[in-house]
Amino acid sequence: MIEKIKDISKEIMEEVNGARAYRDQSKEWQSANSAISKMYYEMATQEISHAKHLVEILKEMSKNGVSAEEKVLISFIEEISEDQIAEANIG
Repeated sequence: MIEKIKDISKEIMEEVNGARAYRDQSKEWQSANSAISKMYYEMATQEISHAKHLVEILKEMSKNGVSAEEKVLISFIEEISEDQIAEANIG
């Protein structure tokens, strides 16, 4: 189970990092082409949505017979992930 938790944690960070990259592209295109900027913004929003879904998966996992250590790990990852999602500052 620990490996699964670690894998989901990595996936969350990949989604958040993707959202940041798309957010930055959106800002870069904002004055030059609002249509492109909007597309990047929408992609950033989708990445954040994926990250939030992955956090929800972790929460669901913690309800189903995981060890105390795994619950602590999941709780820690949830907290860090929620901070990272908020920091990404997308919609």
